Amino acid sequence: MVDLWTPNTGLVKPRPHASYEDWDFSENYWSIVEDQFVSAPSSIRWQKDGAWTYCTQLCKNTATLQVKQGAFVTYWRQSVTASYLRFHFRNIIAPGNANIENCYLFWTHPTIDYWRIYERVAGGDNRQWETSKITQDLDTWYRMRLSWWESWGIMSVKLEQQIDGSWVQQGDILTITDPLYGDETYQRVGYTVYIGLALRPNYYDDTEIWGPS
Repeated sequence: MVDLWTPNTGLVKPRPHASYEDWDFSENYWSIVEDQFVSAPSSIRWQKDGAWTYCTQLCKNTATLQVKQGAFVTYWRQSVTASYLRFHFRNIIAPGNANIENCYLFWTHPTIDYWRIYERVAGGDNRQWETSKITQDLDTWYRMRLSWWESWGIMSVKLEQQIDGSWVQQGDILTITDPLYGDETYQRVGYTVYIGLALRPNYYDDTEIWGPS
């Protein structure tokens, strides 16, 4: 099986860094802020008071609407222990909308030592897979990479953290037999946060979406 991130294979290329105009949002609890960032002048912040809410952000840049195989690279900064991080890929919803009804969903939290992939079908969790990772501190920026690729009817998913300039794999490469959504018109990429009650925010910066060349 070919590893998507094997050097010098020519299998990947970066998509453009996307501004907020390249995203669909399910809720309006986000803002562009200049008090926290990795690259000046700003980052995106999700923050909400009141009832807990799922908030989804999906890229609508035309180059990212059908990423059957690829990677999602971003810096994250988590500020509360109760709010979990979620990336999603092969999300089949059309541009102009954002939800996590039908997709693959990555789930973790900086302070726990494992991560999961959920197969979402019609708004429910159909199957799930789990492996380990190192824990992280709150209120600290980390650069993460989630990559997925398919070969002979099996989809592989890998999580990495950049440490001292090198990508370090977190846990095992998860393998998904008979993966869904690979023939859909839209296979979009983005992230979801679950926020509320406390006014402690989540931040993302320098997000990149990669696909096969």
